[in-house]
Amino acid sequence: MKAVLQSLLQAQQGLSLTGMQSFSEPVRLAEASAATSTGGTKTVPTVLYRHGLVLQLEGGYFDLLQYLQAVYAS
Repeated sequence: MKAVLQSLLQAQQGLSLTGMQSFSEPVRLAEASAATSTGGTKTVPTVLYRHGLVLQLEGGYFDLLQYLQAVYAS
């Protein structure tokens, strides 16, 4: 995803990337009602992660608008 956003940015005139930060964090799921299964063994909780990307862009309003429309279209 990071590469796709960068390639779209390179194609967009009038915008420049001033900063980029990626992060991931665990997603908290609702706890199961029982910690053990019917066989008496403990179940392993499922852990999911959410990955995010923060872009800092510099440029004109309409250039940014075109970039965001290209991101949503891809």
